[in-house]
Amino acid sequence: MAKQVIKNAFLTLGGTDYTAQIESIELSVEADKQVVTNMDSAGWEESLQGIKSGSITVAMKMDADLSGFFAALWAVFIHATTNTWAAVLKREDAATSASNKSYSFSVLVTQAGLNLSVGQAFGRSFTFPITGAVTPADA
Repeated sequence: MAKQVIKNAFLTLGGTDYTAQIESIELSVEADKQVVTNMDSAGWEESLQGIKSGSITVAMKMDADLSGFFAALWAVFIHATTNTWAAVLKREDAATSASNKSYSFSVLVTQAGLNLSVGQAFGRSFTFPITGAVTPADA
């Protein structure tokens, strides 16, 4: 298996490319486990996959004047009627392909704020729950 060092991942939120402000991105999806064990299970637990959910965690380096990402985040958090952002994530900032799939989904903006630490670069991490499906595409 070929190995790769991530150097140029790609993320848009609300149609805006924030790649230049992103330090790391983690997309996590999971499904509830629904136990369906019955008398015919011979003493072994049987399970089915239940409702799926997910989240995305993004570590950001922010603009000193709070423009860009933070301004857009705050506007969605405070003023939007749906409080969601459409998102597209790719491993590389290149054309979508079989080896560089895009993942499209919507996130619910449930947090905003700042992290101010002496001697540290201005930024923070945000975790947003995904609302709806995560849709992969390779073309």
